[in-house]
Parts: sequence; C-alpha cells; structure tokens
Amino acid sequence: MTHNQTGKKHVIWKWLFFVLLALNLAFVGVVGVRIFWPTTVSQSEQVDTTGAVKIGTLTTSRKEFNQAAASYLKDYTKSSQYRFYATSSQMVFEGSYTFLGYKIPLTCYFDPQVTSSGSIRLKMTSFSVGTLSLPSSEILKYLKGHVDLPQFVSIDIDSETITLQLENMASSATANTFLKAENLDLAQDKISFSIYKKND
Repeated sequence: MTHNQTGKKHVIWKWLFFVLLALNLAFVGVVGVRIFWPTTVSQSEQVDTTGAVKIGTLTTSRKEFNQAAASYLKDYTKSSQYRFYATSSQMVFEGSYTFLGYKIPLTCYFDPQVTSSGSIRLKMTSFSVGTLSLPSSEILKYLKGHVDLPQFVSIDIDSETITLQLENMASSATANTFLKAENLDLAQDKISFSIYKKND
C-alpha cells in the first residue's frame, strides 16, 4: 500500500469519527434541551407555597414511563426481584411472596390517582398470590416489610393504598429539582409531570 493510499484512508476515518461525534453531541443536546430547558411560566403559574417554582412540563407515554421506572428500580430490585409498570387501565406490581420457604408469584393491581400535592396514590383493586387466599392487608404488610422499596414510597395498610411522593425522589443529578404528577390518563397514553426547581 502506498503512502498516498494510507493517507486517504486516514482522512476518511478521521471524517467518519467527526461525523459520529457530531451526531452523538446533537442527540445529547436535543435530549438535554427537551428535559432541562425551562419553558415560559407566567406569574400565576409560579408556586411559592412549597418554596419552589414551576419551570416546565414533562409529557411521556406508558412505554417511556415503564422504561424509566425499570431503570430507576434497578438498584432496588437486586435484593428483591419485582417489576412495576403501567398498563392501559392500571398500574401493576409483579413480584413474589415467600410462604413456608417457597416463592409464590404475586401480582397486585392498582388504580392510580393524582393527589392535590402532586403525588401518585395507588389504590389496590385486586391481587393474586398463586392459589393462596390471603387478605389484602397481609399482602401490603409483606410489601412493606420484605420488599426493598424506594424511600419516597409509603404504604398505608388501613386504606390499602401506596403513595409515590415524587417530590421526595432523591437524585444527585437533579438535587434542586423535583416532579409533581399532573395527569395520569393511561387509556389515552398521556402521562404528564410538572418540573419544579427549589429556591436556594
């Protein structure tokens, strides 16, 4: 191979590298702007009762919500395997119930509601735990005591509800921002959150 041919190949690879780098930077830029760029907010939309201000809105689909939930729960599902996802009508918890040393499939179905504070309240509507016949309170006690759940998740056994307090979600990347649920229209595949920034 001549020196000229080697030089041409070197130039081609160099340009391919720069094209690939540019595409990656463009992708990261678009995603970053989509997530973090503040939208115009009028004075009436500013929330100062919680010591924070609304800076934007995030709208997503069930598929994207489920992908985000699975990614977030990776650290928690290492010790206790379970899944949490949204369907077109309900939110579902899939895990296992340990009975006499045996793991039995456990599935819980919840009706999601948005609270006035922007949390997500999950009201248990039904569940199945193999062929066992157990009260729902027993299932919620088991989840509370034996499943490694994020700290922003609270379980109320008496009301048979689980509350996702989104404002308490900890993230080093977004230490000064938090989410509040706005809309959970699972049937229409529209899930939206307000993004708030804490006042320093």
